Amino acid sequence: MSSKDLAGHLFRLRNIGLLFLSKAGGVLVGIVFLPLFNRLLGSESFGVVAVILSLQAFLVMLDLGMSTLVGRDVAAHDNNTVLNPTRIWLNAEELLTVFYVVIGAASVGWFFVFGTNHLSLFSVLSAVLLFWSLVLQNTVQAVLLSTASYMSSALLQIIGVLVRAALTALALMYLSPTIEMFLGVQAIVSILHLLACRVRCKQVVRDRGWSLARTFELENYRKLLNRSLPLVLFGIAGAAVMQLDKPLLSYFMTAADVAPYYLAGAFCMTPIIVLAGPLAQYFQPLIVGGVARRDHKYTHRMVGLFSASLIIMTVFPTLFLWLLRGPIIEFWLRDQKLLDIVVGYSAVLLPGVAIGAMGYIPYSLLVSKQDFRFQAGASAVLTFVTLVLVGIFAEAKNVFAICWVYTAYHVASSIMSFARALYLDGISVYARQAMLYCLAGASLLLAVCGIRLLN
Repeated sequence: MSSKDLAGHLFRLRNIGLLFLSKAGGVLVGIVFLPLFNRLLGSESFGVVAVILSLQAFLVMLDLGMSTLVGRDVAAHDNNTVLNPTRIWLNAEELLTVFYVVIGAASVGWFFVFGTNHLSLFSVLSAVLLFWSLVLQNTVQAVLLSTASYMSSALLQIIGVLVRAALTALALMYLSPTIEMFLGVQAIVSILHLLACRVRCKQVVRDRGWSLARTFELENYRKLLNRSLPLVLFGIAGAAVMQLDKPLLSYFMTAADVAPYYLAGAFCMTPIIVLAGPLAQYFQPLIVGGVARRDHKYTHRMVGLFSASLIIMTVFPTLFLWLLRGPIIEFWLRDQKLLDIVVGYSAVLLPGVAIGAMGYIPYSLLVSKQDFRFQAGASAVLTFVTLVLVGIFAEAKNVFAICWVYTAYHVASSIMSFARALYLDGISVYARQAMLYCLAGASLLLAVCGIRLLN
């Protein structure tokens, strides 16, 4: 290996390490702060907060497809596919702000007409501001990642997440352990975090010589919305299937019943959030750029590295968590009342979540081809079937069955994405390459879990 190749590998590892670091804040929140919030608020109030956090994740995913379009266009800029890559970011911010003004007005109207059992008007407005600021943060992160500003992205992410969680915990401990306090502090810190992110993003844009001039032309918004329509459906479907299970459960069961299911989901998503997510953030812009340039050798290498890295960084950690889930969850929760329930749910969910993470590879290939319509249609059908089954089992108060439904969803989602990528010209060869890695990883995971269960 030449010194140039070695330097390239070390530089790549440093950048991926920074993205792992950016997810460390979310992990610490899950490990340290979620159980603390549960104790401070009590099971009933925390159940309400769990539903709000699920709605938050739903709306962050439902960003009208803007973060995907922004990231894709900025990453492909060197191929001259976008004349001004900054314009889409600024236009996306404006559209999302208008969208949340509408959501805010609708939420206030709902409050005055129907009221809520657990939330005040202050809580409703705080929640809307929190959701808006987090969605706009996503578009800023898309710009930073697509311009390879990994250091800025990582530091802003981890500092913002940890400061928001820590200040919320302090406020609950020393001021008032209420839902109003939780949402108020979360909203204020998140808005300040957004402002800091935008300052750094503007510096990066100026350094590249891109214009920050705003253009309020209706035609630009129309084109952006037209491109985003399939992604809106895709985002609605993805956000709904991942987040609406908790509100469905709370409708048929008590808020306290939602808490162990929410905690199990948070535990099982760790391999994706911490390990698979950063890898996808790093490799997706590179694969998009490679396909756009028709650089087959480079794209082949990036897909191979992505596939091997993803299998190593998800399958083995998932096996570790699955085999030692009992003592790990006991140490994490320190709550014997919830322990057996959370451990049982996690045993079902973990393998499916890991296989679902493998879908990041064909998804990156499909994004490079802007194959959004198929993804939207397939995701909508899969989401509909999944949520219907969730509703049926929630009414029957069978949470274990819901865990099996979500395991099947994750597996089916990956299979559908691979099938589509194998079908499309220009990326099918890369999909076949990645599929061999994923089949090996999934086989190992299922074999170990199956052998352990039989014993």
